[in-house]
Parts: sequence; structure tokens; C-alpha cells
Amino acid sequence: MSNFKGGVIKSRVTRVQTYLDSLDRDNLSDLDFAQIESRLKRIENCLDEFEKVQIKILLAENKSEETDLTDCPELGEYEELYHSVTARCTTLLGLKEKTNCDSGSVRSALSNNNALVRRVISCLQ
Repeated sequence: MSNFKGGVIKSRVTRVQTYLDSLDRDNLSDLDFAQIESRLKRIENCLDEFEKVQIKILLAENKSEETDLTDCPELGEYEELYHSVTARCTTLLGLKEKTNCDSGSVRSALSNNNALVRRVISCLQ
């Protein structure tokens, strides 16, 4: 049962990784950003859940309270996957913030230029 639960938890992160791999990083829509954010929230607790499952498996196998997680290569591999996927999500969400700031700056500059053009036109009339 615990192996199955560990597999289910791991598959959540793997599905997010597959989704991220399918994206065109240079052409992300607001829907893409919303999905990235939603998927990141969905996997936030997966590392803790996976670790608990692995501890249960090790305890069942060893029949000992002294369980060393360094004896669990699956946990190390999963940690790498988890941190890689969450870092990619965070990086992509940072692109959205940067894009929003850049487009806001452009709008502001255009608005200022439009006001200047109107003043110049009014002076010329």
C-alpha cells in the first residue's frame, strides 16, 4: 500500500514536469501562467508526503525504529525531481511578473508620450 501511495505522490510531480516540458517558454499565455501556479500549489506538500511514505516503507522493511533516510535512494531521486520542477515553475512565474512590469512600463511611457504629443499639437495650433 505504501509503495502505491509513494508512486501516486511521485506521479503528481512527474505530471507537472511533463506539462512544463510541453510549454513554449517564449510564448506563454495568461492561462499557461495560471496553470503553472495551480500545479505548483498542488505539489507543494508532495515532498513531505513522499518522505513520510518512504519512512513507513523503511520501518516496515527494517523492523527498527532507527531508520536512516540515506539508505533510501528513491527519496534522493525524488527530491531532485521535486526541486527541479518547483524551481522551473517559480522561474516561469517570475517571467510573468517581469513581463507585466515591462508592459506596464511601456504603457506608462506611451501614455506620457501621448500627453506630450497632445501638448505640442495644441501649441502649434
